[in-house]
Amino acid sequence: MKAYIHGVGRADASDVDFKSIVRDALMRRRMSRIVRQGVTAGWVAQEGHPVDAILTATGMGCLTDSEKFLRNVIDTDEQLLSPTSFIQSTFNTIGATIALLQGNHAYNMTYTHGGDSFLSAVLDGVMLLEEGQHHEILVGAVEEFTPTLKTLLGRMRVGEIEGDGGAYFFRLSSVEEGALAVVEISEAKTEEYLTRRYENPLLMAAQVVDALDEKRSWVACRNHLRVEVKCL
Repeated sequence: MKAYIHGVGRADASDVDFKSIVRDALMRRRMSRIVRQGVTAGWVAQEGHPVDAILTATGMGCLTDSEKFLRNVIDTDEQLLSPTSFIQSTFNTIGATIALLQGNHAYNMTYTHGGDSFLSAVLDGVMLLEEGQHHEILVGAVEEFTPTLKTLLGRMRVGEIEGDGGAYFFRLSSVEEGALAVVEISEAKTEEYLTRRYENPLLMAAQVVDALDEKRSWVACRNHLRVEVKCL
């Protein structure tokens, strides 16, 4: 199976005016940092093209809002809770927000398989394109690393995680003309099995972006699948 990458978006796109993406000032104020980053990366990757599906990968979801909601539960003794932080704490917040801003009612799925989340989303996207009923698909990975998460991972003796997270999105298509790279998925003959306490779900997406920047190939073998990205 294969698909073609036509657009790439990152959360740190400095030349993007967020007000042009989200025109409602009240909605902008309510958005958390990770939601802003995800929406920006998705918008850049789309390049104005409508998509037939939105697939998002994350390990922990919107942690800042999750922590805020839990603190409010304790501070208010479970009384008179504001719904905003709860609404924005769910795993599918970024995918849902992108769809809401575009009025997109198409297939929308969020994968929360830890380090395998991104590959699960890519596999779903390629399969949808192979079926022939979808032609443009937005696939991305988002994650935020809060001080609380870093503290817990430190207690678990997991390697130190740098930064505060981010977002990467890709626009996949079944059309080769004008593509940046091709994504090919096949069965893996061998696979290394590792026991993981936690794995950064952004890692693979970031590696794909680096490979595209450097015009080189990228390969990963997980869950009996071999995924290769080759620049065109």
